[in-house]
Amino acid sequence: MIEFTGYLTANALKYYQRRSIRLTRIFLALLFSMCVSGLFYANFWFGKQISAITAVSAIVIFAVCIIFLPYPIFKWQKNNSLAKQIYIKDGMIFYVTDKGTVTQALEGVKGVRDFGEYYVLIFRDSGNFSQIICQKDLLTNGTIEQFEELFDGIIVRKQSN
Repeated sequence: MIEFTGYLTANALKYYQRRSIRLTRIFLALLFSMCVSGLFYANFWFGKQISAITAVSAIVIFAVCIIFLPYPIFKWQKNNSLAKQIYIKDGMIFYVTDKGTVTQALEGVKGVRDFGEYYVLIFRDSGNFSQIICQKDLLTNGTIEQFEELFDGIIVRKQSN
């Protein structure tokens, strides 16, 4: 059994934060583009003109949301979905949070990125999580060598950002 216990710190937490904020901004930008498309479609369909003030106000509101809204969302994610324990046992990966446990088959791992201080496990499907971050200094059971043997051939070494 290989076990990582504790919460992410330092560079691993920064990676998680950047990734979370980037994905949230992409989602909000897509939502914004759908709303703008709907606004123009409604304008065309109903034949009513949208005032310049309304259009500019909508753009400013969405821009502010895209810039600032990801931070409280990240804070919520950090409090609710960050792992306090990850362990690998009998071909399964168990991801334990304060809210519950998610289980993923070891065969579902598409790749592993080694950033020096931590590993990022990338999965094929998009279940409750698509990546798991395992910080090396949180390893409490097993060894780094045993971990790397499990994922031999799919580990890619990267520079830490």
